[in-house]
Amino acid sequence: MICAGSLGQMSLEDYVCASIILSRLNMENVRLNDAAVFALEHNYDNKETIGDILAKGRVGRNFMKLGLDELFDFVIDVGLSTSVVELYEDGSLNFMHEGSETTK
Repeated sequence: MICAGSLGQMSLEDYVCASIILSRLNMENVRLNDAAVFALEHNYDNKETIGDILAKGRVGRNFMKLGLDELFDFVIDVGLSTSVVELYEDGSLNFMHEGSETTK
């Protein structure tokens, strides 16, 4: 798993996402590098923790600064949708797998 980051810097959102993905995989008999071990040991797979952490990062602060609190709450809700979308170069989205939407 490779986290892209932003402008040559570590991205908090990428790191938290990696932590969540790793926590849901069977990692038995898998050799992990130090970054993956750190992400796995710091499992952020609950909405309250995710929101608290991401609100402190650059992107989270920008959401709040722009008054996008409701959008922030939506995008941090891991598991809200099982749909898989593909982003085309022209900016359009295509549902590769249209899953179910959960109600919370």
